[in-house]
Amino acid sequence: NGCTNSSTTDIVVNPLPVVNAGTYGPVCIDGASITLAGTPAGGTFSGPGVSGTSFDPASAGAGTHTITYNYTDGNGCANSATTSIVVNALPIVNATSNGPVCNGADLQLTDSSPNAVAWTWEGPNGFSDTTQNPMIPGVSMLANGQYFVTVIDNNGCSNDGGVNVVVNPTPSLNVISNSPVCSGNDLTLGEIAGDAVSWSWSGPNGQASTLQQPIFSNVTELDAGTYTVTITDVNGCTDSTSTDIVVHSLPIVDAGTYNPVCIDGGIFTLQGTPAGGVFTGVGVVGSTFDPAQAGVGVHTIIYDYTDINGCSAQASTNVTVNALPIVTISAVGPVCYDEAPVLLSGNPVGGTFAGAGVSGNFFYPSVAGVGTQTITYKYKDSNGCFAQATMDIVVNSLPIADAGAPDTVRCNKPNVLLDGSLSSKGNMFSYQWTTNIGNIVSGGTTLNPIVNAGGVYVLNVTNIVTGCNAVDSVVIVDRTLAPIAKSALPDTLTCDRAELNLDATASSQGSYFDYQWTTVDGLIVSGETSLEPTVNRPGTYVLEVTNTRTGCNALTDVKVFQDIVQPSADAGADQKLTCFASDVVLLGSAYGANGIYDFEWVTTDGHIVSGEHSLNPLVDSAGSYTLKVIDKVNGCVNTDDVDIVSDIQTPEVVSYPPSELNCLISEVVISAQSSNATLDFTWTTDDGEIKTGANTSTPLVTEPGTYTFVATDVANGCTATNSITVSENVQVPVADAGDNQFLNCDVNQMAIGGVDNGNYPNYTFSWLTSDGSFVTAQDVPNPVINEEGVYMVHVVDTENGCTADDTLTVIKTPGIVDMQLDLSLPSCRGTGGVISVDSVLGGTAPYVYSFNDGQSFGTIDEIGNLEPGTYGVVVQDGYGCEYNTTVTLPTPQAPEILVEPNVEIELGDSTMLEVFTDVLPEHLDTVMWNPINTLSCTDCLSPYASPMATTLYQVWVVDDLGCRASANITVNVVDPDVFIPNIFAPGSGDDRNNHFSIFANPEKIDKILELRIFDRWGTMVYEGIDLPPNNPSFGWDGTYHGRKMDPAVFVYSTKVRWINGKEKVFKGDITLIR
Repeated sequence: NGCTNSSTTDIVVNPLPVVNAGTYGPVCIDGASITLAGTPAGGTFSGPGVSGTSFDPASAGAGTHTITYNYTDGNGCANSATTSIVVNALPIVNATSNGPVCNGADLQLTDSSPNAVAWTWEGPNGFSDTTQNPMIPGVSMLANGQYFVTVIDNNGCSNDGGVNVVVNPTPSLNVISNSPVCSGNDLTLGEIAGDAVSWSWSGPNGQASTLQQPIFSNVTELDAGTYTVTITDVNGCTDSTSTDIVVHSLPIVDAGTYNPVCIDGGIFTLQGTPAGGVFTGVGVVGSTFDPAQAGVGVHTIIYDYTDINGCSAQASTNVTVNALPIVTISAVGPVCYDEAPVLLSGNPVGGTFAGAGVSGNFFYPSVAGVGTQTITYKYKDSNGCFAQATMDIVVNSLPIADAGAPDTVRCNKPNVLLDGSLSSKGNMFSYQWTTNIGNIVSGGTTLNPIVNAGGVYVLNVTNIVTGCNAVDSVVIVDRTLAPIAKSALPDTLTCDRAELNLDATASSQGSYFDYQWTTVDGLIVSGETSLEPTVNRPGTYVLEVTNTRTGCNALTDVKVFQDIVQPSADAGADQKLTCFASDVVLLGSAYGANGIYDFEWVTTDGHIVSGEHSLNPLVDSAGSYTLKVIDKVNGCVNTDDVDIVSDIQTPEVVSYPPSELNCLISEVVISAQSSNATLDFTWTTDDGEIKTGANTSTPLVTEPGTYTFVATDVANGCTATNSITVSENVQVPVADAGDNQFLNCDVNQMAIGGVDNGNYPNYTFSWLTSDGSFVTAQDVPNPVINEEGVYMVHVVDTENGCTADDTLTVIKTPGIVDMQLDLSLPSCRGTGGVISVDSVLGGTAPYVYSFNDGQSFGTIDEIGNLEPGTYGVVVQDGYGCEYNTTVTLPTPQAPEILVEPNVEIELGDSTMLEVFTDVLPEHLDTVMWNPINTLSCTDCLSPYASPMATTLYQVWVVDDLGCRASANITVNVVDPDVFIPNIFAPGSGDDRNNHFSIFANPEKIDKILELRIFDRWGTMVYEGIDLPPNNPSFGWDGTYHGRKMDPAVFVYSTKVRWINGKEKVFKGDITLIR
């Protein structure tokens, strides 16, 4: 029907919610979980590492992670959003070091982590650092260990790592040498600590070596100085040290230079320098040369000298001994006094004539005088040797000249009378004395002139009639040189130095010098005839030194000063002590002398409270006080006194003993009386009771106790006090059976009861026992008993009828039967012996001990620091019972050591060094060897020694008492045997004989340094260098330049080197056969 209708509805289209998943910064993989917060809240997160609303970086792993946030709103509309979270990996730590390093080296730590921006290092010895590659200079052993580093990269992430560093110790060094050595000898060095594997030595003059014990041959002074060795151990660590080497120069020796001598020249002294050497040669006797013994010719004289360093050198010189010429003279005469001169003739020509009347070649009879004159012809050849011939010429009437005997001019004999009295006398003779350096005082033309100086004096006697004369001379020795007199400046006499010694030891000294000190104003205490007399007064002291041989003397004087000026001391004015002023300050003063003082106050009847070493001490007692002032420069002392009087008289009060309170008397009057009427009394008591009169001198009291009064003198305020004790006898009597007692070895009966029992005359005693036994009556205070048991005493006080009882027990005790001792013996270390009582068997404690045979006892059971000897040990128990024994502490003895002092081995061998000792193994404390580097053990008695050179080993044995002994063993290392053939046959087909080579123990020889073969004309036909020993294929094959040599005898020279570096040359001949 086309009808329509319509209806409407509303449709709501809701927008999607706006969702935000949040923004989150980069995190490290080890970082904490992140809380995710999306908007609007209430949605859900998903993605790697997401759990709920947490994001765990470790679970997600390193990288960029997308996180999705899904949200549905209230309309059911949903939307999502994403966000990214970057998880950064931890940095890779790559920590390294330059270790292991040596002690003292620089330690370099390094981290090569990529992208690192910060580092924190920590390590041993408190190390820390924040740099990437820290360096620790000069590390010690404390730097050894693990180093840790924390690395932070550019993302802020951190990680830990580390490196272990080993610090190796510095190797030990011990350098030895045979310094000092003499120039030209071998210098031996050594490093023997044992840590090194390589050595580098350097020294002066280019000396160097890499051996452990280098030997530098033929050293000179240029090789002296400081040698440095650098060692390297197995760890590559090094250390170095130096040693100073002394190379003593060889002495510069000169045998002297000597002119040619004639065979009759006489013995002369050889003068070598330095002095002290030894001359040898033909004609040499000691240090003289006798030409006659040597004979004509040229003689070589050797001078050997060894200096104080043991260095020796030699020098030589030649001495020429010339023969005497053959001389003749032609005969002349006889002649008369008035004849003309006679021409003299001698052969060879050119000599000289001598004799009375001879002048040149002429003989003058008038000069010779009357008599038989001997004419001598002396000839000196070109060598300076003299010979002579003589003849007699008779001339009559010559005078006699005799100058007399030699004499000496001395200080005590200044003039000498010459004696020419044996000369010709008479009016026909004249005399004339002359001198070269002497002095004739008078009588120069007489036979007896006076002279006063040393010299040669010549007497000429002339015959006035004939004109003939004669001459003689005499030597006068001068001994007038004055000795030396010299004294040092002396100290000053002071109050401390009452005497001193003068010092003239710089004067002449010897057995023929006398010394005499004199003084006018001083005083010589002793030694006036010595060089160091003792004097005790100021003044001038004169020393006379006299040469007793010559009488010559010398004088010197020295002045001694004295400083004994006393300081002035003033103790101050007298003062007074009163009850109001119980102490005063003394007012001392000092001045004068040197002004530097010490002070001391002393008193015999006063009292110094303080300041006894000052000028103002505080004193609190009357008396005389002395101030002593001491000058600190010269020690002089002065004193002064001051009196301190006391006005503190205590009132005199007399108290009287009161009656005793007892059961019959309940109150008493106590009394204190004085003649001083101005006293006030005050009584007090702590344990009594004052009934009346507490402020009088006679109070009434009712209780026992101590009553104290103070009596005050109102005139001066001084007081007196005293106490009166009121006693009360209402007690039961004292019943004292005594302490329990013991009968013992020394006591078999005793008195019992208290020690005071006999002091109670009003007591009566009654003793009872059921099991004991009385020796004396039982009604006495102290009866004697002799058996153990229980004893009771009943006591009655007859004055008040009170009674009391007491008991004691008496026991018998056993004595000491034994004791055990511990001993420690005296040692060589200076530790004394010890005796201690370990235990005592029997007796009753306490014990006392004696270690001097009972002379004294003490409670200490041990005594130490004892010298060797015999000691009586006694122990005494509490009851006086004793037990004794004797102990002997022996003197410690050095161990006995027996060794073989000299052992010989070949180089490369070893030997056992056996030490036999009387020390038992359990008492052996220490065994030490030196040197140790070639021993198999250093603390045993039988090590094996393998020295490379002759070595002196020292061994010390020490026992448990510290006693030691030592011995020396010299291991002489001799060169090993070398086998050198004396014949070989090249081409024989025998490999052993095809070559000439050297054979030796391969463990002892290093190599053959050289081998040279020469034919009989000296041509070297073979040379080998650095050849191995014991190898027949090396050596000479019998050819020269490829040509076989004919059979013949050849000469060889070879040098070998042993394993210790020593080299040796062998020479000989080898026969080649074919």
